[in-house]
Amino acid sequence: MLIRILTFSTLLAFFIINFALIVDRPLTPFYTHPYGSDLPNYFTGASILKSGLGTRLYDLDTQFQFQKTFVADSFNPSFLLPFRALPPTALLYLPASHLPPPRALDAIFGFSLLTLSLLILLAVKTIPHLTLQSLWLLAPLSFLPVTLALLRAQPTIFFPIIFLLTSYFLRQRKPFHAGLSLCLLLLKPHFYPLPFLTLLLTTRQPKFLLGSLLGLVTFFILSLLFVGPQALLTYPGFLQKTESPNFGSHPEANISLPPRASALLLAGFFLLIGASRPPAVTSLLLSSLVLPLTTGHTYHHDLTLLLFPLLVLTPHHPRLTLVLFFFSNILSNSLLYLIPFFLFLLFPFLPIKNSIFGKFLRKYTSLEDIPSG
Repeated sequence: MLIRILTFSTLLAFFIINFALIVDRPLTPFYTHPYGSDLPNYFTGASILKSGLGTRLYDLDTQFQFQKTFVADSFNPSFLLPFRALPPTALLYLPASHLPPPRALDAIFGFSLLTLSLLILLAVKTIPHLTLQSLWLLAPLSFLPVTLALLRAQPTIFFPIIFLLTSYFLRQRKPFHAGLSLCLLLLKPHFYPLPFLTLLLTTRQPKFLLGSLLGLVTFFILSLLFVGPQALLTYPGFLQKTESPNFGSHPEANISLPPRASALLLAGFFLLIGASRPPAVTSLLLSSLVLPLTTGHTYHHDLTLLLFPLLVLTPHHPRLTLVLFFFSNILSNSLLYLIPFFLFLLFPFLPIKNSIFGKFLRKYTSLEDIPSG
């Protein structure tokens, strides 16, 4: 009873804080938003595609000409928030590009709230032992990274849904569908390689590879249709050129580990996966934890993906999930929030599991094995 009261109180407190942030969102154009919105870059990409100038999508001058037509008069004319994603990502914002910018933000905001509702329903349908009576269904509305994704019109709001779909297909032994659904992470391409390689290593099924290849080919064909081969060839150079504060990229806000530390973590992660050969769903859980630390370009709104391990682990480890959720919100401006996640998910593979410390954890946190895939 005490743990339910504590859970409800914590979720309610974070819900009030997050709701206050959302309500405070001014009904003014997105470019004056005090929290900073990323809609200008997605709006720019969608507007260029709508105008039939896809071949110039990754041209800075073209993006600047489009962006300055819908920004505030006080907007710094030397500043550009460039569209840096793949062309299919711009398609998500294409319907909103037919609206005036202030209304476009409101439309995307409303659509993102519907996406959260879908996430809750999908979680109940796909996660064993999670019911509509679970207090943890409030988590998506109480999780700070989700609020930031809402305020910034980020497509990362889809990340936990993508992971949930992939884990569901893995549980249903449909590797082809799992590979296909995982490709939706290409909305932000740097988040795709690690989960893909992890599942490729653990599933070892040709159907998973086939589904993944189909998803990759689909993204490639869509990109070719909208921007052509020349624009795709210039894309890597465009990313390198625009990776600076002058183009809205803020290295100090990046919460990924430095390259060397990231490489060491990835090496240790794949050694662990290769040695223990955990079930596919467990591997996906582990990869969702390591992912934010190793992309090289992770911001706080990208951490919406951590709703996946939180919701999946809730029925099995409710007390520890509460602790992890609490620290994820409180320490969201620091890498420290990932330490309890990392230790917790590694625990079933460590030799301390049957030690005195392990018995203590099992007794006081209801710790069990991570659900298998």
